[in-house]
Amino acid sequence: MIIVTSASYIDQEFSSEFGLIPPAFLPVGNKRLYSYLAQCLPATERRILTVPESFVISRFDQKRLEMLGFEVLHIPENLSLGESVVCAINLAGNEPEAPLRILHGDTLIQDLPGDELDVVTLSEVDGAYNWAAWHDTGEQRLTQLDENRMVGSVKIANGYFAFSDCALFVRSVIRASGNFVQGVNGYSRERPLRGLDVQQWFDFGHEHTYYRSKARMTTQRAFNKLQINPETVQKSSSDEQKMESEFQWFSSLPGNLKIYTPQLINKLDDPEPGYEIQYLYLASLNELYVFGQLPRFIWRKIFRSSLAFLDACREHKPARPVALESAALFEEKTLRRLRQWHKEAGVDLHTPWTINGIEVPSIETIVEQTAAMIPRLDDADVCVVHGDLCFSNMLYDFRSQTIKVIDPRGCLPDGTHSIYGDQRYDVAKLAHSVCGLYDFIVAGDYRVEIKDHQATLKLPESQAISDVQSVFLQLIDEQFGLSRELLYAMQVQLFLSMIPLHADDPMRQQAFLANALRLYSHID
Repeated sequence: MIIVTSASYIDQEFSSEFGLIPPAFLPVGNKRLYSYLAQCLPATERRILTVPESFVISRFDQKRLEMLGFEVLHIPENLSLGESVVCAINLAGNEPEAPLRILHGDTLIQDLPGDELDVVTLSEVDGAYNWAAWHDTGEQRLTQLDENRMVGSVKIANGYFAFSDCALFVRSVIRASGNFVQGVNGYSRERPLRGLDVQQWFDFGHEHTYYRSKARMTTQRAFNKLQINPETVQKSSSDEQKMESEFQWFSSLPGNLKIYTPQLINKLDDPEPGYEIQYLYLASLNELYVFGQLPRFIWRKIFRSSLAFLDACREHKPARPVALESAALFEEKTLRRLRQWHKEAGVDLHTPWTINGIEVPSIETIVEQTAAMIPRLDDADVCVVHGDLCFSNMLYDFRSQTIKVIDPRGCLPDGTHSIYGDQRYDVAKLAHSVCGLYDFIVAGDYRVEIKDHQATLKLPESQAISDVQSVFLQLIDEQFGLSRELLYAMQVQLFLSMIPLHADDPMRQQAFLANALRLYSHID
């Protein structure tokens, strides 16, 4: 049996960014940390995940945990780590003489020694947190690190323990009055533990180490490459025009807008075109929305910062007229991509649909009707734009209470490099994350079924999501005068236009289609 210990909430400073969640539920690369832990655990071991007694697990997380083979135990929150582990052992009913493995829920070790017993995995560190140092001279034992007495690097127990005798470990912890470290030392006095060095250790237990570990694991999109070091991010791609557009956007940005972006460092040409920017140790808005549990007032601050960025963008108009029409961003692009999808996949664009029991028109009619709701472009809306202002491209700095934006589009619909465009498109991209739940779909938090032009779609529903959406709609109406119906019409266009771009994931394509139909059905 292996116990993943996650029965306490992340600390107060950490929870100010993600809300009250256990460490195993932290977001990493558009997944929960527990998803990565499951990939590294021995396949034949019984898997126990402990969580705080008061923690409510969402339907999506329950389903995912079941798929990954975890049994979840809710543990009282007033227990020490040692007491919590003993409680989990008693609730799980492990055989007394059976082996026991323990992995701390804020720790990912990709090279776990799966078959070894009576071992403690070790890593070398040169900083002091609440770690336990390993002493391998004479009696093998752990001691708490003293930051004030550290000189140079030291080996610490990084969070994985394997005991051959579960009953002996329980007795040792009880004798140590629930102190986990002293319990491990007591076990080692009777059955000496060996320290094993591991190389692929990621510590997510502290705010500083969390962001560094996440940077090392950052996922890459298929069309670009990311190389991250502690100071900068290098982004490159074989798509030279795309990289040039993004570089030109950063380099041409007016001075007062640069507070909303990472610092541009260099342009790259070898081996592929790209650019280098400052790496920011911040959470993205999609991580906060999908995986966090932030209160309504924090989201109001986040949206006010987002609108402050849009306000600052409106101050900067092009010196010469920009060849831009609303249809080029919405109807024309959407129909062009859908007809391509029809040609490649044989999708019918002319038959009416039913979504969640509600009858709606054909896809092509929906495109025409929602496009007709979008007013013609006004000169007041032409200003500096980001061009892809969705949550995954927005970071939030809780200290300065400002957003930072990355991955701009930097070009007009015809491919011309430009920092200008229709700001309503940026607002629509924001709305498709907030109201359209785009990031939940990308994270796989949905259920969709389509048969004979009848679609059912299940997306997350909660009071927290409703609160975020109501705050957003209120602020957008106050600042831009854009109605809920217009925002929904633009989102329908966006979701339909994205379908052909996700041919590598047919299920996600179905979810985008069903979501476009769902959003249309909510338009009065």
